[in-house]
Amino acid sequence: MMRIDTCNSKLIETLDALERRTTQAGSSQHLRLRADVNRLMSKLIVSGDPVPPRLQRMKRRLDDDAFDDMFDNMPI
Repeated sequence: MMRIDTCNSKLIETLDALERRTTQAGSSQHLRLRADVNRLMSKLIVSGDPVPPRLQRMKRRLDDDAFDDMFDNMPI
């Protein structure tokens, strides 16, 4: 039981840190943060752990930002 609690608290700490970095980061840093979020999600999926909705929302937000950034510099 202690190991699960430790893993959960580490995951929560990691999510908190990623969220802080995401809100404080400019759009140029979002690409790197997106890779960090994807890496964390992959680790959870491979280990068979559920991906928290909070992490899924963060990934979706970063993916949307990356998609929007692709079209910001596109000539019309």
